[in-house]
Amino acid sequence: FFFFSSRRRHTRSSLVSWARRCVQETDPNQGPPPQQYPPQQYPPQQYHPQQPSPQGYQPLPPQASYGNPQSMQGAPVTYIAPGMPMQTMQLPLIMGLPYPENPMQALERLQDAWVAQKLNWKEIVAPCLVQNKYKIYGAKSKKEGKLKPDKNDKLFKCQEHSTCCCRLMFFPDCREFTMDVDFKQPVYNPSTGKLKSNWLPFLHLKRDFTCTIGCFFRPVMEVTCVYNGMHEKIGYVENPWGCLNNTFHIHHRSQAEPIFTVKGSIFQCGLYCRCPCELCKEVKFHIGDPKTKAEHVGQITKTWAGCLKDILNTDNFGVTFPQVSNWEIKALLLACTVFMDYLYFEEKPDKGHNQQLSLIHI
Repeated sequence: FFFFSSRRRHTRSSLVSWARRCVQETDPNQGPPPQQYPPQQYPPQQYHPQQPSPQGYQPLPPQASYGNPQSMQGAPVTYIAPGMPMQTMQLPLIMGLPYPENPMQALERLQDAWVAQKLNWKEIVAPCLVQNKYKIYGAKSKKEGKLKPDKNDKLFKCQEHSTCCCRLMFFPDCREFTMDVDFKQPVYNPSTGKLKSNWLPFLHLKRDFTCTIGCFFRPVMEVTCVYNGMHEKIGYVENPWGCLNNTFHIHHRSQAEPIFTVKGSIFQCGLYCRCPCELCKEVKFHIGDPKTKAEHVGQITKTWAGCLKDILNTDNFGVTFPQVSNWEIKALLLACTVFMDYLYFEEKPDKGHNQQLSLIHI
């Protein structure tokens, strides 16, 4: 009995070993095909790219979790890496936003924006005006219909480049300056497991010197896209002379006719007084469409920034874009907002208030 039992176990183990060898030696092409996914698509919560990521961009690890893991979903995102062609990859959502995101997509999804001038303590002790800096956020609407900045949606930063002599000697509607607008690109750092900010050049604003007197030699600012090695002019902002309105014309590309106009009445208390009362807190500029003759398709509002920031002449602007999806037009409207601050709300250090108005409206 013992002999037959051990013989039976030996035969069964031999059959199992023979079956395993047959499975290993079987041609994998004859078996069932592995699970396939469309190109650039990956199963949920798994990210295994078939090609190495471009330089400067690291893929998220499979176990990474940001915010609510149940809200992370794949979204096709097109982005451009420096020196690399445009690529589309399937990447998860982080805090409701695609990762990574290029500046064109950031502007296209924006309905409202907030332009905040950075508080600079050097103006207290500096003998002349310092170079202006701005931050651009996405904006949210309050119950009263007013805008407020979304601090979690910081998109751009702006840095002025000009000389101290130019800022001290010339009026704001005459002096020249250039400004670089950089985009905040989130990049995953595998060593720390967190996201870090990588600022990439996006726009270049150029305003040449003009001897502006009344309706002669009106100021113009050009806007050029410099993202990913590009150097393409997307339009310019013109400030024509007006009797009863502060006016801007938005020109797309090299078109002679403006696609939008921005007008604000000169009979607004906020242009001449910076008190925190209701009449002086806001200065409104309406965006109009010359083609449809609509006078209010969007709005740019200069709001009161607070006592301390108001003393240091720091301004905030809320921008409500028209119903357009072209990122170039939105970039031109943001450039117009910055240009507006220089012309109507910039002060000299030795004067009390808005002396540039004497040149514009006389």
